[in-house]
This record gives sequence, structure tokens and C-alpha cells, in this order.
Amino acid sequence: MTTDRKSVSRSRSMNRRTVLKFGLASLPVIAVLAVPGKRQDRLEPAPPVLAPVAEPPVIEIIDAVSRTLGVQYWNESQLHDVVWARPVGADYVTWESLVGTAEAARQAASPNSPTLITQTLLQTITGNKILSLPAGIFEGTNGFVGTNRSMLGIGQGYATGCRGIVGSGSASTPGTGGAETIIRMRGKTTATGNLVIVNGVANPVVAGFSLRGNQSFGDNTYHAGLILNSCTGKGTVERLYLRGASPGYANYPPGETFGINILRSPDVTISDCEVDGRDAAGTRTCASPIGWNSTTNGRVLRVYCHHGLSGMLTFWQTTGVYTEDYKCFSTSSGAGILSGSGINHEQSQGQITHVRPQLILNGNLSGAADRTASTGLHMSLANVVYDVPANGGFQVIDPLWDQNYGSTGMFCFSIRDGYHVYTPGLENNTQAVKSPPTVIVKGVTLLRSDHPVRGWGDKDPAKYFAWVH
Repeated sequence: MTTDRKSVSRSRSMNRRTVLKFGLASLPVIAVLAVPGKRQDRLEPAPPVLAPVAEPPVIEIIDAVSRTLGVQYWNESQLHDVVWARPVGADYVTWESLVGTAEAARQAASPNSPTLITQTLLQTITGNKILSLPAGIFEGTNGFVGTNRSMLGIGQGYATGCRGIVGSGSASTPGTGGAETIIRMRGKTTATGNLVIVNGVANPVVAGFSLRGNQSFGDNTYHAGLILNSCTGKGTVERLYLRGASPGYANYPPGETFGINILRSPDVTISDCEVDGRDAAGTRTCASPIGWNSTTNGRVLRVYCHHGLSGMLTFWQTTGVYTEDYKCFSTSSGAGILSGSGINHEQSQGQITHVRPQLILNGNLSGAADRTASTGLHMSLANVVYDVPANGGFQVIDPLWDQNYGSTGMFCFSIRDGYHVYTPGLENNTQAVKSPPTVIVKGVTLLRSDHPVRGWGDKDPAKYFAWVH
């Protein structure tokens, strides 16, 4: 989350309490994600009192058509196939060189004893270096500092001689001998902000560690995880594991939080990461796993997001999107503010391509034994200015999906005809997307089946996808 929210707020057309309705009474509106932008109003309710979501054993039951696609799909277990090597060298400054031989030896002897990492220490880094951490537990203080209120800050306004942090391994991709670097908060907080911010640096690098939240469900304290804000050059986010790092309570502001937030930072690639939306006790507590906001050329490669309370991977005001082997499992848990599609696109444009996305919503129609009450669809697309598929192109290639609306299990795409935003000058605009995306399965371009035309949900999913208005 940031405090410089400037331009845009989502309309209340994003939830059930608005005039935006689907033609089919039983098909609910998907509530969608928030955007970092200064609130023009206070439309959102106060944080609700939420009951914990029961977590039976995960049983992934995928639609039979998806099972027989015959495409080689990436699996999150492959994150463990690589042994992460702690980066060192000319571009890096090691933790040991900052704290001295005696402190480094003490920590190495007791890797499970938390070590405090302070903003003051980060400010001693010079030369535009990347901080390289050994295995162990590193804790920031529970006070959020700086303009954007963060536990640890890198770059402008925080630690100007540093452009990133890398570790010795994460829970998803351990280092040699199972090494893991954990960054977390010391104690709990009542503040809002970010655990880690990388602010206004060129070629930021964040990689090879676990970022763990310390809040529990029911604390009613909400903050974001990692944010790259106003960075330039080529950004790298890789081999991270997030667990409970962004407690939230809704899929729009202010209850929407992001595990990883790419804000006004072009040309960033997020790869080989895992975002787990549960707290340490295993209770869902996080909102959207990843958000791309007001940026260009967003890339997501081999990323697994799962077990969220609310929300989804979202692209807001992003020009140029490419994902490959993105997998989600049950990133939202209910209807209304707890809903979410597999991937959401709002006010985004340019070429948008998703290759082999695995969108297992595990929602109320999934057929899975452990399904939630989530009402989201596999993908959603909304833009009040551009007909995105006709102006740049929108492709989904070999998706894998579970049962959703319609009797036959088609891939479901949400297009909200009454969508609008409160962006100045666009308040009276509504949905401009008229052309369908291109959905290709095993080399076959699927035809569009339009909701709410009679029989829209009864088509062959090997030949049709659902285009839900």
C-alpha cells in the first residue's frame, strides 16, 4: 500500500451493491481489485468482522476436458528442482561485511535466532549495491517508516545506496542444504504500509528469500508485502516465497492488499515465486497475491498463488502483459468482497498474452470436495477507453481450468457491460470492450458463446468458451 494514491478509485460497480448486474440472476458480479491511487471519496465500508475460512484437505479436481488437453503443464513442485545459490560478487554487499566478523559468526552459529535488520544499517550501503543475506531469520521493526510507510525501505528516501535484497534460499526454492533466508516483522503492528519497499531505483533485484507476515487472522491489521515503486530499467523479482505477507479483507480498496505490488515500474519480471495467502496457523488472511498498477510490460513466469482470502492476480492500467505457466489455486474464498477471478484485467491495453495459465478457482461450482463459496470466473476484462482485443490483441493459449458457470464446464470470461471508473474525465464512460479475446486450446481457436443468450452455458468446452456479460 502507498500513501501517494493519486488518480483513480474503483467504482462501486465492482460489487453487489451497485447497478451493475449480469443478465443471469444466479451469476454474480465479480468484485475486482483495487488500484493504488488517492481516494477521491470513501466509498468502501469499514473492515468487516470476518470469520475464519475452514480449510479441509486440498483436493484439486479439474474439469475432465482440461485433464485431456495433452499439454505439458508446469507444476509448483518444480520450484524445488533448483538449488538456489546465494549471489555474491561485484554487484553485491554481504551482510557479513556490514555487521562484522563477530556478529556474523554469532548468527551463523544460531541461524534460528532472529537477527534485527534496521533501516540505519541499510543506509550504510553505498555504490548502488544489492544486499546479500545469509541463511537465517532477519526481522524488521514493527514501525512503518518513510513516505510510503514501510518496515524496510530501499532506494530513494530510504537507503539510497542500495538497489535490492537477495537471500540464500526460500521455502519454495531452498539453497544448499535446505538454506532459507526469512525476512519478517519483529512482533506485530497496528500500522498499515508495506513490509518491504524498493523505491525509485534502477534495475531493482529482489530474490531468493521468504517474506513472512506476522499478523494472524482476526488481528484486523492490514498491510502489503513487497512493493516496487517508480523503479526504472529492468526489474527482477524471483525465487521468493510469501506467506501471510499481505493481510487484507476485500478485493478493492482499502481492504485490498498485494503480496507483490509493481507500481509505476516498467519492465519487471516476476518468476519462479510462490504466494501463499494463509497466516502461520493456516487460516486465509491475505487479499490479492500480485498486482500490476500503472506500468508497462509486466511479465509473470512460473508463479504459483494459492489459498487467499480475497482477490486475484490483477493488471490495472498496464500496457503489455505476458504470463507463462501462471498457476492459481483458490485465491479467493467467497462472494462479494471475498470473490475473485483467476486473472483480472482493468484499464489495461496493448498485447496481452497468457500461455498455459492454470486457473483453478475451487469456487462454488468447481465440483471439488473442498470448494469454497468463491463466485469468480476464470478471467475478467474491463476497459472504458479501449476495445482491448481489437487494439493490440488478447490471447489465451492452452489454459487449464476447473468447473465454473454453465453446465458443460467451459472456460469462462467475464466482460462487464456496465463497468465504469472514477478516473477524472472518464466518469461517464462504460465498458468499451466489444471484441472477444482469442482462446486457443490444442491448436483449436475456440468460438464464443454469449451469455445471456439462451443455451449459452451448454456448449462443448472443446469448441467454445463462455463470454459472460
